[in-house]
Amino acid sequence: MLNGRCNKSPMKSIEKTYDVAVIGGGLSGLTASIYLAKAGLYPFFIVEKMNQLGGRAMTVKKKGASLNMGVHAFYLDGEGEAG
Repeated sequence: MLNGRCNKSPMKSIEKTYDVAVIGGGLSGLTASIYLAKAGLYPFFIVEKMNQLGGRAMTVKKKGASLNMGVHAFYLDGEGEAG
């Protein structure tokens, strides 16, 4: 995430110097980012491997139904099926 927008393309290089790197854009990473901003500890950079922020907190569509996923879904494997 750079300047408030999610960068969907693979990162080639970071041209700016950041004071902090937050690893992961899930619930914990976003919460840490809020605390960093409130404490005035910026600029910081959020590193996320997915093309969206939120971690397991997301909505997925299966067979025409929208399913809200959350931290309760940690028992699922990467395909969203019970492991």
